Amino acid sequence: MTNFHPSNCLDTAALSTLPKSQLTGKPVLHFVHANGIPVGSYQPLLDCLADFFSISHLDKLGTHDEYAIDNHWQSLTRQVADSIQASCQTHGVSKLIAIGHSLGAMTTLQALPLQSKRISQAILLDPALLMTHRALLFDIAKLLDNCSKYFTKTEHYFGDKFSPAGKSKHRKDTFPSHQAAYLALRHKALFRDFDESCFEHYIRHGFVADGNGAVTLAIPKMAEVAIFRTMPSWYWRKKPQLPCPVGILAGKDSYFTRIGSYRAAQEKFALPVQYTTGSHMFVLEQPQAVATKILSMIIHQLDLTHD
Repeated sequence: MTNFHPSNCLDTAALSTLPKSQLTGKPVLHFVHANGIPVGSYQPLLDCLADFFSISHLDKLGTHDEYAIDNHWQSLTRQVADSIQASCQTHGVSKLIAIGHSLGAMTTLQALPLQSKRISQAILLDPALLMTHRALLFDIAKLLDNCSKYFTKTEHYFGDKFSPAGKSKHRKDTFPSHQAAYLALRHKALFRDFDESCFEHYIRHGFVADGNGAVTLAIPKMAEVAIFRTMPSWYWRKKPQLPCPVGILAGKDSYFTRIGSYRAAQEKFALPVQYTTGSHMFVLEQPQAVATKILSMIIHQLDLTHD
């Protein structure tokens, strides 16, 4: 048990209506992490949710050879769908709750129609969602890169200008020790607002021994870059299938909030959106507050389903 105490206004008794794991007697929650952030980094958040759910997760998305990184994350989506199926079978439940952050949110969204009978509801935490003209421009950039590679030695020239890959490919990925990685990264823009416990978990799980006495990224840099380069860019021309209640929880200062992705998703796809304090990484900046909001959204979705 944790010191997590959700607001008294939350009627957690509503969770009793969910299918229960035959192993633990709790409802099952499936979680998928963001690009380059192993699931262990989310332990403070997942520990809070574990008071109410059996946590199932997929770790190090993008590092499994049988699920190659491809355009629009279609293979990674299949990996998430397969993990959800396996989780239901392991726990002996007909359905579970699906949650993901960024990359994990988008692959969860795209897995919904693949596992429509096994997902009761889904919450997307700041999904890496490109909409309208930005999706179209990235689609065009990918096409240009695919054509130009036959005529020039420069690959991904256009795509790297539209995605974080342009910066990510230059990031330092090896350090003398975990402590050196901590000191080098703690005040970088991406990490400076992380909850201290989340950051410590990121250092612990995000780096592994490289065999030469140093530590390197547990999710290789070029896998992270490849994921950024293949971000879904087709939502200017297609709609996601939503076979169950789905909601977005977004950071007020997130990049995707600023460019209007979630506003467009609300208008075009009727996806309900809630906003919370923080950046795209808010999930790791305020884990207990986010756990409370997730619980609230789950209960609200259940209320809508039972009305």
